[in-house]
This record gives sequence, C-alpha cells and structure tokens, in this order.
Amino acid sequence: MKRVSQGDGVPPFCNHANEILIRTLDLDGGSCKKLVQVILQDVGLASQVLRLANSAMYNHSRRPIMSISHALAVLGWLEVRSMASTLRYIEHFANRSSGLRELVLTSVLTAVQSREVAAALGYPHPEEAYICGLFRNLGEVLIACHYPEEHAQIILIIDAENIPERAACLRVLDFSWDEVGIRVAALWQMPPAVRLVMEPPLAAAGSPLDRSLASITGYGHRLARALYRKGASLDTLHLETVLNPAGQPVLVSMRDLRALVDLAIVETSEMFRALQIPIDTLRISKQAERARQALEPNSTV
Repeated sequence: MKRVSQGDGVPPFCNHANEILIRTLDLDGGSCKKLVQVILQDVGLASQVLRLANSAMYNHSRRPIMSISHALAVLGWLEVRSMASTLRYIEHFANRSSGLRELVLTSVLTAVQSREVAAALGYPHPEEAYICGLFRNLGEVLIACHYPEEHAQIILIIDAENIPERAACLRVLDFSWDEVGIRVAALWQMPPAVRLVMEPPLAAAGSPLDRSLASITGYGHRLARALYRKGASLDTLHLETVLNPAGQPVLVSMRDLRALVDLAIVETSEMFRALQIPIDTLRISKQAERARQALEPNSTV
C-alpha cells in the first residue's frame, strides 16, 4: 500500500497528456469542454485531477469533488498543464505490464455504460456514475502497473482455471485488487462514492442514492467484464436488476442493454483507433498470451 500510494498512481496515455500540453491558454467554452473530454477518457489523468482537487491544499470546502469540470475550476488550467508535464506515461509501463493499456480502456467502457444505466434509471447525477465506473477497476490497474509479474500470474490463473478474479488474487497476493483500490482511494482522499462502489455488494451501505450508485456501477463493471474480457455475446447474458434512486430493483431490459452497449462502442471507437488498440485485445485470452510472454526470461513484451 505504501509503495503504490506514494508512487505516480495511474499513468496517462501519452496522446492524452500531450493534447493538454499543446493547448493554448484560450479558456473559451469550447477549449474547456474539450479538455474535460480528454481527461474523462483517461483513467490516469482523471485520477490525478480528482486526487489533487480533493486534497487539503485545494478543497477547502471539504465537500467531495466528483466532477472533472468542478475540479478544473478549483485547480485552474495552468495547474493541470503543470501536472500533466510531470507524469510518466502509460507507454513507459506497457512493455513490462501485459494488458495495462487494455485495462484502462475497459475502464472507459465501464464508465460510459454506468453513465447510461444511471440516465435510464433517472439517477440524478449520471456524471458521478461515469466517474465511479471509470475508477471501479482502480485496484487491478494499480497492480498491473506497479506489480506486473504478479498481475500476469493472476491473469494466467483466471484464463487457465476459469475461477473468479478474487480467488486468483488471493492465491498470488493474499488479498484482492479491489481491496487495493479501496485503500489507495482513501489514502488519495478520493470522494467516498468512489470507494463505496468498490466494496462487495453486501457491504455497501448508505442512503438509497448511495446504494443505487453502487448497484449501477457494479452492473457496468460486470457487463464490461462479460462482454469484453470474457467475450460473451449480448444474447447469452442474463438480464439483471439494478437499484433505482429509491433503492428499488429495476430490470435492465434487453432493449436498454443493447442501446447502452452500442453507445459505449460508438463513444470510445475514436479513442481505440487513435491509440491503435483493437477491441478484441481486451479478451482475457489475449491478455493471457501477453502474460505468458511477459513471464518468459529475457522477454521484451
């Protein structure tokens, strides 16, 4: 925990960081909107911005900052540019960490799906569902980044034995990567909602809105895992219920499911193309192939 929390956190993509660095100081609405869009597509940038904005140095109100727009207003453009200039990029880690790039892209798919489920259910703050979806898999991303060999071993176990991720984590690490995400988010002073959605379903407590947000994010996370990591088709998925803002279970229909999945694919397609990452590389089988190569002596993968 000490090593991970005191490190650089989640690295951003070079393309995204450079897009911020090369922008002028023209703060018209279009520029600000584009900056927010860039940050929301990158787990590394979003985590760094929210982490800094929620720190005691900047968040004097002590109310959690869950919006990137709000965070930028608190920090200012110059601070964000300065922050981006000091970060190491994900490309620096990718050669020794199998599947890291794919993991952070899966997080964006989870975020879009969570936001759309929230909007369909009438959750009052869909952008919060997006942020929570983006960070739902923070623990695995951190382990893949800072402990690539252990992450590769876990991926191989999941692929070979088809066991739950938590069981594979316990075998290699003696703890789950969700526990890592929760504790690091707390040390970084991330908003409580971000930590809440990583808790096991039975452990999630709070108001009906809190439980609804945790349920929505959990659904988005499981859906991304089923579709992109396991390669399941929509027709084979069991329809699930999600808690609405009143805390009541509501079934996500196949019609809504298809719509939100299609929208997530469309919304992220440009990013996948720009980063030259085929969507089929999100599969656990593909990650296992890279994990095997990464664990080979003298491997340069």
